[in-house]
Amino acid sequence: MDRIETLRDTLKVMEIGYYFKNGRKVPLRYGRDVHSESIVILPDEIERIKKAKIDGITVMGRCHYVCENTDSFSMAVKLSESERTGSRGKKEEVLVLNFANPVRPGGGVRDGDRAQEGDLCICSTLLASLESDGAAPYYEHLAKLDYCTGSDAVIITPHVEILKDRNGKMLDEPVTVAVISCAAPMYFAVFRGTDEDEYRKMFYGRIEGILKCAAYYGYSRLVLGAFGCGGTFGTDAAVVSDMFYKAFKEFEYCGRSEKDYFDSVAFAVLDRSDRQYNFREFSRNFSHFYREEDRAAYLEAEERIKDREEKYLDKIRGCIFGGAAGDALGYPVEFMTHEMIVSRFGADGITSYSPRRDGLAEISDDTQMSLFTACGVMVGDTRFSLRGIGAEPSAYVSMAYDDWYATQTERYKDVKERERGYLKGSVSWLTDVPELFSRRAPGNTCMSALDAARRRTGRKDFIGQRRNDSKGCGGIMRIAPFALYYDMPDIERTDMEAAQIAAITHGNSLGYMPAAFLAHILNRLLYSKEDLGLKEVVAEAGDTVRKLFKDDSHIDELTDIVDLAVELSENGDSDVSNIRKLGEGWVAEETLAIAVYCALRYENDFSRGIAAAVNHDGDSDSTGAVTGNILGLINGFSGIADKWKKGLELSDVILEIADDVCHRCQMTEYSAYYDPAWVLKYIYARRYRGDE
Repeated sequence: MDRIETLRDTLKVMEIGYYFKNGRKVPLRYGRDVHSESIVILPDEIERIKKAKIDGITVMGRCHYVCENTDSFSMAVKLSESERTGSRGKKEEVLVLNFANPVRPGGGVRDGDRAQEGDLCICSTLLASLESDGAAPYYEHLAKLDYCTGSDAVIITPHVEILKDRNGKMLDEPVTVAVISCAAPMYFAVFRGTDEDEYRKMFYGRIEGILKCAAYYGYSRLVLGAFGCGGTFGTDAAVVSDMFYKAFKEFEYCGRSEKDYFDSVAFAVLDRSDRQYNFREFSRNFSHFYREEDRAAYLEAEERIKDREEKYLDKIRGCIFGGAAGDALGYPVEFMTHEMIVSRFGADGITSYSPRRDGLAEISDDTQMSLFTACGVMVGDTRFSLRGIGAEPSAYVSMAYDDWYATQTERYKDVKERERGYLKGSVSWLTDVPELFSRRAPGNTCMSALDAARRRTGRKDFIGQRRNDSKGCGGIMRIAPFALYYDMPDIERTDMEAAQIAAITHGNSLGYMPAAFLAHILNRLLYSKEDLGLKEVVAEAGDTVRKLFKDDSHIDELTDIVDLAVELSENGDSDVSNIRKLGEGWVAEETLAIAVYCALRYENDFSRGIAAAVNHDGDSDSTGAVTGNILGLINGFSGIADKWKKGLELSDVILEIADDVCHRCQMTEYSAYYDPAWVLKYIYARRYRGDE
């Protein structure tokens, strides 16, 4: 009786066109003529719709599927409130499936029946449409058929106003939805001689017709449910759930799939039973609709990571760790002459770490900035992968260098408490590493350039808008992580971007062209499909850099000194004598030349190579770092002697960065693969510790 009274009240509201809520008069949006509108689609027309050619777009991403234990209209109201318009520019209204009675409009709603159709009718204006003259052909058609099997025919009611919630209470405002009414086949037909397979085929075709009609009429948000699973219709919920799942998976219309037509699909399965069997069966398929695709995405990402590990991890670890080892070996003797080094360490000079009191060999600003280079590169790539937009790597590396500058000028506590992440202007999880808040003879040029950058932001072309005229080695000694990250067919683009990264702090062309030269060497040694030796790669790098900077007045100085390094590497003179002919390494072209010399002479001996690179008059940590980059890549991490792997400061952080450079961002804007460690580090700029 309560349901009958609720229906009567609803019909009265429809008649007068308004209701009162909290003392406020609430008018209905439409009159009875609109409420009575009906679009009857009989089987012949449905077959035409299935074959129709309609315009549409292919959408990247996915449709959103959800399954909740609630009634259809409550779900529709929820969708309407959260999504006012379809993202594909289609109809605003949510389309709700009404499990129609095949004989009577509204079923037994006027008698208080508790079926889903009755629930819809007592809370909305739907009954006016079902009982209208426009809907009559639907029921006349079904009356001629076996009521157990029924027909694929449907009624679309374009404008149904939901007036009440599931408890019969008036809504603050009516919510307009569309309703598609269709009668499911009854499982009783199987007992009357219909073959089980034939029955399921019939049911599946009906579901397919409903979805095609929804797509044809432009409805992008659907509310469906346990169609045909009630007591009268009797089909097992597991069977119906699987048929809906199959219908969406196999949905194809004019060459496009379900995601191209539907923004969201919600299954409202109201189940008050103790076992909640119906709800569990639909939830099984629609609480994680893309589970197969997600599993495939994870397997594909894991396979890509495994493939890169097999091909590149040893070499990338060798390059980045080797650079840090060469840096740490040379750092204690950076400002010593060769005579002073020999006087302190013996005739062979320094050949092993000179650790501090805690037994660790200190890295210099060279390795610090290399790590921040890697952070910037990976933040930029992550943003591009997940958003589809992004600037050149140099823009993000510049932001990372600002983070490094903070480690040299601010307290760890203050920086750690600062909000971070790309939108906050901070990109480096390395600022969660307290040991990096230590000044290790940072170059004056780097510090002054980055200090100036804090006052003048927005620069994109660092070569075209130079900050100074310095050609110091601060630009080349930090470039290795960038050179290793990108495997692009256009090597010239890689070289030029390396120059841009160096030019963030060093504006003289002899400050940034050597970075392009080194990036070419490292990138080609790692990714070239050809079996190129170091000497060949050096020659190729010279040709490419000469082409890129053909109009630069200093290009001959750069290529001439590298050519001299190649020549000297093949004579019988001592390393000290040869390196003195190349310079002291304080400027970038000399650093590059010394590293090329040492790497060519000791191509298969990492230890002797970095020892030669640091035992000279000059900038020993930078020449050691760049030599370590080249020889570490050639010999791999496995080819570096154990003595260099023990006792190196921040070796865990260095290897973590190297591993990330190897693995790269495997997430994309449209893939389900999710890496929480990567997100924390390269989106939120926080250190990941495994238990987070």
